[in-house]
Amino acid sequence: ESQTDNNTGDEIMSSPSTCSYKPDASALLCAIQAMGWLSILGQSFFWTSWRGEEVGCTDLVLSSVVGVATAGLLPLANTRFGTASVWCGSELSFHLLMICTGWVSSSGSAPRVIGALSGVNYAVHATNGLIVATDIVSDPRRRAQTIAMVNNTLPMAQLITALSGGAIAQYFGGGFESVFVCYGFLGALVTSVVWAISSRQGLFPR
Repeated sequence: ESQTDNNTGDEIMSSPSTCSYKPDASALLCAIQAMGWLSILGQSFFWTSWRGEEVGCTDLVLSSVVGVATAGLLPLANTRFGTASVWCGSELSFHLLMICTGWVSSSGSAPRVIGALSGVNYAVHATNGLIVATDIVSDPRRRAQTIAMVNNTLPMAQLITALSGGAIAQYFGGGFESVFVCYGFLGALVTSVVWAISSRQGLFPR
């Protein structure tokens, strides 16, 4: 009996691990996309309040121009660096830009640069997340479900922004840059952790 127990223990130790946990790729995908929407909507809702209507609208126009230019270059970037890498890198960069608003004056030229550069992620966010969604699921029925989950991150982020944006600004003394920083910090944290996990376990195709 002792020999049998030893053999059983050896088999368990030598067999592939059945207890290793592999996160669901679609859930991680939605986490990054939701954080992206949260920061994007925070900027869209409160940028003109922070910068002033005329100046803020000019910033947003510049971001749109940059976004259009980025969309034209995006296929080349995806081919060169990989769709998932471009997507995660762009999302993380956008969150870091939003964090930077906490250390610049709303009346200076730095916010215009930040606003213009944010247009890069407008193009990437709207495109690459859906491409990754189609790449990680081979079953057409599950693929449709995954894409629907990704699309539903937008209304979820809208609800969170509507409920928390004003409260955050009020808590920190009325400065709307606090909203950008809070959403940016949360987004950068989630995106960097999820990107690291997905890269380590090969959950997102290159």
